Amino acid sequence: MSKPSRMLLLLLFVCCYALRPVDTYIWSTPHLQKLIGNTRVSGVATRPLTLFLPTTNCTRWLKNSGDTIVYSYGISEKSSGARALRDCLYREGAEDSRERVRRIELAYPLAGRPSLEQQSLFDLVQILPNLKSISYDIWQADPRVFNALKKEQSKYNGSWTLEKTGNYQQASRVYVECSDSVKVDSAYGTQDGNAIDPLYKTLVACPTTTSLSLSVHQGGCVIGNDPWSFKWKEGDRFPNLEDLTLSGYRWDSERGFDWSTRRKSSVDAWKAAMDWSLLKRLDLDRPPNSFLEAFRGQLHSLNSLVLRPRWGFWGDEDTFCASDEAAGELRENYTTFIIALSPLRELSISGMGELLNMTPILEAHGPSLQALRIHEFERDCTYESGNATLIRPFFNLAQIEEINTAAPNLQSLSLDVYRSANRWPTTIFKALTAFPNLSHLTMYFDLEDAWRKTRTKRCYLRDEDSIWDQYCTVHELMQPILNQTSAETIFHDLRMDQPGMKIQNLTMYAGDFERREGGGLRYEAHDEYNRPMRYDCWAEEDGMERCKGVREWKFIYDELEGDAWEDD
Repeated sequence: MSKPSRMLLLLLFVCCYALRPVDTYIWSTPHLQKLIGNTRVSGVATRPLTLFLPTTNCTRWLKNSGDTIVYSYGISEKSSGARALRDCLYREGAEDSRERVRRIELAYPLAGRPSLEQQSLFDLVQILPNLKSISYDIWQADPRVFNALKKEQSKYNGSWTLEKTGNYQQASRVYVECSDSVKVDSAYGTQDGNAIDPLYKTLVACPTTTSLSLSVHQGGCVIGNDPWSFKWKEGDRFPNLEDLTLSGYRWDSERGFDWSTRRKSSVDAWKAAMDWSLLKRLDLDRPPNSFLEAFRGQLHSLNSLVLRPRWGFWGDEDTFCASDEAAGELRENYTTFIIALSPLRELSISGMGELLNMTPILEAHGPSLQALRIHEFERDCTYESGNATLIRPFFNLAQIEEINTAAPNLQSLSLDVYRSANRWPTTIFKALTAFPNLSHLTMYFDLEDAWRKTRTKRCYLRDEDSIWDQYCTVHELMQPILNQTSAETIFHDLRMDQPGMKIQNLTMYAGDFERREGGGLRYEAHDEYNRPMRYDCWAEEDGMERCKGVREWKFIYDELEGDAWEDD
């Protein structure tokens, strides 16, 4: 085996070892003990430990407190009990308890990312005169919090140290935190690991949670048989959510359905686990037909719906480009699903590859709509179809006028705007100024000209014409270019043409700005890509109009490198 090959294997071993699951102790609060009993988590038995909850009796706790206190480093200082712990130690009569404390141990929520705002921890450090150490988990705690603590350490009483835990020798300690809102990113192959199953336990244990955001995707080099949906248990109930955002969740999974003779899927189980008639906001990456069939006409309180491109394995966004008969039927099912909803205030549709039939959608929701967004990525279906000059779908003038007529209360509108013949679409701009109540407008322009291509300056493949033409060409920029001058001109003209000058905010994009691309190993034949652009324009209170360009973060480093190279 060659030396480079041995080094590659060693690097892979180190990467996989570092990203293996970390053993976790569960803090056995009464609520959690009822939930998990004496089970084992990641191979380690649970053990009872005292945790200060929002409902803990302070007087009794002070009487029994020792030299170590547990700080709930959680999603919210209120729901975690951290604020209650601080207030308890602040009160008169807690002097002896403050004197006894030598150590603070941090516990972390079983599901959800801890907040950066941990003011209660800073306050505790200030009032504990004999504090010697704070132990924290290097995987769970945000280093910015502890860097701030270390920076201010000289201002606090006493001399204390920070102790890192959470490696293979010492397990992390976690607890169930029932916050109003839970946000979880399950990125497999990273230290976050499997967040699906801990989230399930949390949702079953927390009937007061009203908002959930969950994303599931592969994030690192270690690929295994990881769960992409909940492992449902018969009889378990979720809180009655009002706001639900899901990305990458597999609705058609049959994981955990060995408790019924009737074949079920995650759609069936989740439908039975909560009262969907109370849901007010739903944000999904393109759900399958099974979801549409199960929930058509069932979401009686919904007032905001977002349908986005489906997430792929790596978290990349996938446009639905199919154009056969089955694809047409599925798009029709999305349309009928939307029509069956109660009147919506907000509707966003993207990633469908083609425009849905907006006429019946506007008939059902037009009078109540205050915000509408219809958007497709620039060239997804061009590559899918093999047609190099295929462009994404756009609303024509008649369709924009139909939206204006059907949705007179629209305050926010986002849509793709077509431009050709090297000029701005002034006719479309004029139609947009006719919306009587429009104050926020977003327009997506094509960045690249589908009919014009040029070779890159460099190509990392063989220097042959056929290779270069196939792999090392880029589309030329669409003209006229969106820049500071054109952005200011468009914003000013729109406001001048709109009666009452009600447009206060205009956002313009050229290209797929900040689109999710996901991970995985990729080989790039060149690095000379056209950079997406975004301009934000707004009107000040005094009537002054301003525009500001925003660069996409992933291109900034390349630009700086290029500038430095040219300067040299």
